[in-house]
Formats: sequence, structure tokens, C-alpha cells
Amino acid sequence: MKTKLIHWIPVVLLFIFSCESENIEDKYLKGEGPIISDTSKPDTSGDSSEILWLPFNGNTQDSLKHNVPLILVGKEQFVDGMNAENGKALYLDGNTYLLANLGFYDTLSMVFWIKGEGELESSNSPVLCDYGFKALSLQLDATSGATALTVQKNEQIASSEVKVEYLNSFYRYSFVYIEAGGNNTRVYYKGYTSSGDELIYSDELDFSGIIEAESDILYIGRSSKKDNGSSTFFKGSIDELHIYNRTLTTTEIENFASISTR
Repeated sequence: MKTKLIHWIPVVLLFIFSCESENIEDKYLKGEGPIISDTSKPDTSGDSSEILWLPFNGNTQDSLKHNVPLILVGKEQFVDGMNAENGKALYLDGNTYLLANLGFYDTLSMVFWIKGEGELESSNSPVLCDYGFKALSLQLDATSGATALTVQKNEQIASSEVKVEYLNSFYRYSFVYIEAGGNNTRVYYKGYTSSGDELIYSDELDFSGIIEAESDILYIGRSSKKDNGSSTFFKGSIDELHIYNRTLTTTEIENFASISTR
């Protein structure tokens, strides 16, 4: 088993917030997709810091019953999940994505597993998650040939120095973790090569301070920006999405990452 760590090149990105951000809320106002929300009494047991848990085991219901409004835009499809125990995963066909009305948070962490459909085209830079209109986002970038992993928090952006095709792993489910709002912005990625070698990408970016969200909406599977939406659609499977209003400990992250996948 091979394990490899990468480092990041931080860059300051200045961008102008425009009416593109209105695209996020418009999805709710126009009703483009069914609102999926369990109206039963919220389950307050377990970790109170966990906002949302979507197992995607044949449905898109929140297992925590926190009544977070969700919209699936596109066709609802499910495929084999990250392992036999976890059942099914949500399949995003390149035109489908998920919206969650999380609310405003200054600290967030997200855990999930992905499996790409295949090699990325050079024009495709799929966004895995985008909260608060680029306040916290994670993107696979294939525009320069090989695949890089790009993190954005508020006006700061960083891409991995080493660009490698197995970041878009379509051989096996890969583990993804991202956090922001504390002293650093942290990313942890565990993927696999075609030969089965394990690769771990982990770094703490010097992006301190809270998340400054312009919207309380989370996009899963595409960018929140209206103009580049189609080029940022993710095509593949996503499973076991967990979202917390705090950063996770190293032990918690590694416990998630150690779960066996297929």
C-alpha cells in the first residue's frame, strides 16, 4: 500500500459577487425540483453538531430528521454504494444535482464518498460541493490535463501542486473531507489507483477565520455560479454525506476514512 501526501499552492482570488448568486435562491422560488423534507419531529439524539446526514440508501431523506429542505434537480437514480453495508448511493448523471437549504454557519465540515463515472474531459471541472456562493467549495480541475483538487474559502483559493488522474477515481469509492471556520481550512482525500494502491492527500491551508457565506444554500454536484454551471456538473456517485457545524478531530476523520469501500 502506498500513501502519499500533497501540498498546496495558496493564491488570493478576488471576485465580484453578482446577480449570479440569486440563481441559488431562484431554484426554490421557481420550484425546479421536488422539495424533499421529512416533517416528522426532529431527532435530537446523537451528535448535536451534525446538521445533515444523507445515506442515499435508495432515497434522499435526512436520517437525522432535522427537516433541512432539500431539492433534487434532475433524475433520481441510485446505484451500488460505497460498500455492501451502506447499500445504495445517489447517482448524478451530469445533469442532476442536489440543493440543501442548510442555513447560515460560520464553521462547517463535510464528509462524503465519491466515485467518478470515468475520465474527465479537458473542459470539465466538476464541483463536488459549494456552500454559500463559493464561501466553501471543493472542485476537481481537469482543464490543464491531469486532475487537480481545488479548495476555495471566501476570497482564497488553493490547488494541489501535484496533479494526478486518480483524484477522479472511478475504480473505487474515494473518501473526501473538507472543513473551514477554525484556524485553518483542512482537506483530506483518500483515493485509489487502478492497481489498488491507496493514496492519501491531506493538508491544512492557511485560510483562517470564519466562513462568510453570501447564501445559506449548499450545492452538491455543481457550482453555484450560473454562467459556468454545465461545465461544473459532477458525473458519478456520491454516498454517505455528513455535514457538521464544527470541525472534526483527526481521529474522527481517520475513523471515517478507514471505512472499507468498493
